[in-house]
Amino acid sequence: MKNVLTLAFSIALFSACNTGGNTQQNEAEATETPNLQNECSYSFDSENTKLNWTAYKFTEKVGVSGTFNTFTINQTNEADAIASVFSNAEFEIATESVNSNDEGRDYKIKQYFFGSLASGEVLKGKLLSLNSDGTASIVLRMNEVEKEIDAQYTIEENTITLSAVLDVENFNAAIGISALNAVCDELHKGSDGISKLWPEVKIQIVSTLKKNCP
Repeated sequence: MKNVLTLAFSIALFSACNTGGNTQQNEAEATETPNLQNECSYSFDSENTKLNWTAYKFTEKVGVSGTFNTFTINQTNEADAIASVFSNAEFEIATESVNSNDEGRDYKIKQYFFGSLASGEVLKGKLLSLNSDGTASIVLRMNEVEKEIDAQYTIEENTITLSAVLDVENFNAAIGISALNAVCDELHKGSDGISKLWPEVKIQIVSTLKKNCP
């Protein structure tokens, strides 16, 4: 843009000092000057996308975090605005790929939480909206129940972060929370001696997009 403004200023200065009859020629040359600003677009990069989660235990609500190693995000677009890349996005999560860096815990999550749910092998969803004020809305299908969830997103350079907190009880999944808490009873006891596993889970998707410039 700086180059375009500099070029336009030079043309104007030359025209002001020129008393000859080349006004039409100068106007034509200015019109034909190409746009020197590069137009870039963005596209989804699965290799630079992570799906993280945080669950909470103890009365004090202490977080336990992990990820899913296997998930897909489909129906993305190549677009000149980062948010537009995901305007039609759908996702699918393989729950057997849950990873909290603790094999024993991962087994219990798969066996007792997801194993208690109908069609617990996979979670599905889609993005409904990414609004200009940083709010968003997604639909999640879990335990054969489909619910809309409010979310938030931020964009920094070419990285977008989408976060949402879901209450698994809204998906009739309290049975999974109870089963997991029972098998982890001692491990879920905080300083007050009460065994507690919270139904809220934070989900976060962090995606660094490919930046494509001509």
